[in-house]
Amino acid sequence: ILDLRRRPDVSMITFFARYNRDHALFIKDVNTGKLSKPIELSLDQGFSPKFSSDGKTVYFSAAKNINRDIYSLNLETRETVKLTDGEEVFKSAPAISPDGTRIAYVAFPKESDFQKLFLLDLTTGISNQLTYGRFNDNSPSWSSDGSHLVYTSDEGDGIWELYTIELE
Repeated sequence: ILDLRRRPDVSMITFFARYNRDHALFIKDVNTGKLSKPIELSLDQGFSPKFSSDGKTVYFSAAKNINRDIYSLNLETRETVKLTDGEEVFKSAPAISPDGTRIAYVAFPKESDFQKLFLLDLTTGISNQLTYGRFNDNSPSWSSDGSHLVYTSDEGDGIWELYTIELE
């Protein structure tokens, strides 16, 4: 639900919380305690917000017409862009690469009961499935140089453990 982004000048947290009858995105400056006004979106059930490395964009998962996708929100213009579209369903847990060109996320491939990792190239808009098998993969996180993904999986006898993927 929360993402903490630290920069030399400011520490910010972004999160979704109930606002009126729905949920809205909030940003809090940890140094000053200042909470943003609610950012209401025309989407349902927003969660997993993550800041871009420059702090100007928030990436998150949300539903529209029952379909859950990955979206971006430009914090200056308030423009929301749907980034994923495809046959996989229930896309969630976006993680932006350190250079801001790729997003790793979790989805159920079509006709599968298992969550898998996908990689979206933001310059081409093309998504590729990274993991396969009859087990669940979740919670992607980038190495600082963007060469590896660390994630959790229940591949080993249903016990959740950490795994890595080298992206080359």
